[in-house]
Amino acid sequence: MIEKIKKLLFKKYNYELVEYKICHEDIKKIKFLIPSLILFLIVAVLYFTIEPFSFVVLFFAFFIFVLIPMALRNGSNYDVIIVTPEYLIQQTTKNRVVAIAFDNIDKFRTEKSVVVIGENKNSISLAPNFLSSDILRIIDILEAKGKTFDKTKEYMIRPIKIIIEDDDIKIRDVRFDETSTEKLTSENIDDYEMLTPGFLDGIILMNSVVDSAHNKDNNLYLNINSFEVNTNHPENITFESQIAHDCIIIFEDAEILSIIKKQARGKNERIIEPSLNNLCVELENGVISDWKYNKNSIDVQFSVGLYIVRTSFNYKEVLLGWNGFNSSKIVVNIEPTNKVVLQTKEEEHIPTASEEFAVKQIKILEESDAVPTIEPDTGSVEVLNQEPEEEPAVFITPVHEVKPIIEKVSNEKVAKKTGVADTVSAYLSKMKVADLRLLAKAKKIPGYSKLNKTQLVNALK
Repeated sequence: MIEKIKKLLFKKYNYELVEYKICHEDIKKIKFLIPSLILFLIVAVLYFTIEPFSFVVLFFAFFIFVLIPMALRNGSNYDVIIVTPEYLIQQTTKNRVVAIAFDNIDKFRTEKSVVVIGENKNSISLAPNFLSSDILRIIDILEAKGKTFDKTKEYMIRPIKIIIEDDDIKIRDVRFDETSTEKLTSENIDDYEMLTPGFLDGIILMNSVVDSAHNKDNNLYLNINSFEVNTNHPENITFESQIAHDCIIIFEDAEILSIIKKQARGKNERIIEPSLNNLCVELENGVISDWKYNKNSIDVQFSVGLYIVRTSFNYKEVLLGWNGFNSSKIVVNIEPTNKVVLQTKEEEHIPTASEEFAVKQIKILEESDAVPTIEPDTGSVEVLNQEPEEEPAVFITPVHEVKPIIEKVSNEKVAKKTGVADTVSAYLSKMKVADLRLLAKAKKIPGYSKLNKTQLVNALK
């Protein structure tokens, strides 16, 4: 039998059957051929002796008792299932064999008590009650190759090698060499709750502060205080953007193309030798003010103190990581001025190095007398002090969205217009909005990212 199958496989599929296991074999011989021939002989004898019926009846008897049984003798009485490392094979008749490669299976379904596997117009039916333990091994192969088309079993898809040894089907996982990106991920995965390669288009870096930057094995590490994770990022399963904190961006195999440094209000530019080490020195405590990326390349602009640093570089892959999303509470403060301020309060917030640096800069500005004054800003409003009402702050249950700042003056008549007369306000008025927002963030002014320049100056006074 097996020699016949080998010939059929080689002729039809040009496949040489060498390593295989016969999982099921059922060949039923026609047992009613001889009885049917005997019945036809009886009918023929009756016809030629006493002629009780016409010749037409004799012809039909020949067709039913001779031709049909002879045809069924070579019919569909074969059911042989064979598994090889590449194919699932079924013999259905003496001269018909169906072979379907595991990698080419495009149909999988169950019908009553059988499992049907198909490729194009060919199909193989497997009866679990006949295949016993072998059917489980076949299903394991199909799940590993993703050919059961079950989304709940996608985690089982993996490269495997099928081995037929000692009349047993064995499955071995294929181990590939770890890629450089996988190695880089495994080296840093324990430091972050979330770390995934790619999806740079799923985050917003505007006003993100670089706490530190360093070079390791030609990979650029940027430790960032926070960035915004959009809803199109696969790790953001909410319906709104989230602010991730304690973040990391790793540019694998970074190739620095250019580094340009200039004063924020000057025109003179200084070209710095493009290297990872030089770039890392320039970026500490920098604020990302602009960026543009293409596939495997990026242009970034940083505001670092009184300077602007622009850089362009190529990279192999990018890894994005963070340690959770910020959670906040709404706090209603009744201040001594009878001014009600609705703001957000960060829970367990630990100031980063960049925020501490910004606070120090504010203190230096407040103690400095060398800052020039400017004309009053007639658009600002200040509230006069009144008798304070001693009421404690009220903590309200956290909500998903908090509006930046809502101020309500208890007595509008006590409000008067005033100008920006002090030296600190004058200096702040000359700063860029991005720098003002950095200082506002360091002083934990709620909703700083949505305030305009005048509001920022008034909030920082």
